[in-house]
Amino acid sequence: MHFWMLGVLFEPQYSYGRIVLTKFFISIFDDIYDSYSTLEESRLLTMAMERWDEQAAEHLPGYMKFFYSKVLATMKVIEKDLDSQGNKHADYVKKLLIDATKCYYNEAKWREESDTPVTVEEHLRFSVPSSCCMHVACLAFVVIGASGDTIEWGMTYPKIMRASCVIGRVINDVASHEREQE
Repeated sequence: MHFWMLGVLFEPQYSYGRIVLTKFFISIFDDIYDSYSTLEESRLLTMAMERWDEQAAEHLPGYMKFFYSKVLATMKVIEKDLDSQGNKHADYVKKLLIDATKCYYNEAKWREESDTPVTVEEHLRFSVPSSCCMHVACLAFVVIGASGDTIEWGMTYPKIMRASCVIGRVINDVASHEREQE
């Protein structure tokens, strides 16, 4: 994850940003939703993330409880650090992670309940948001101190963001195809 995030924020002054992006758990969430959880477990994790409290872990399967508590604790530290740095947009950290889990769940649900997509466009309609490229880019905007308008703009999936997400999704699909087929 750190090397992936080095491609997002490569300048030396953004070392803290790389740490935050690495701690965003995107790769672990992706693997949980794509490879390890059932659709019901995915639904429970998504609901827990939306609730965003320790009690939500009670409804999760055993292997997810520890992970969920670490996610909450880590995000609290990140929000506190950003607040202490005077970053006025720390609240986006939680919003972006919750939205990412919704995207992962929507893709898992679509994959389980739908037929194989007929076109690439149909596949990308569901899978591009779960590439989480937009989420990573918007979190990068947060940690470098971009304005709220910039963060909000990124969250609308402008054409440049969507194109990056399509590339990220296709690369991920090619890299994980064999493992996911097993």
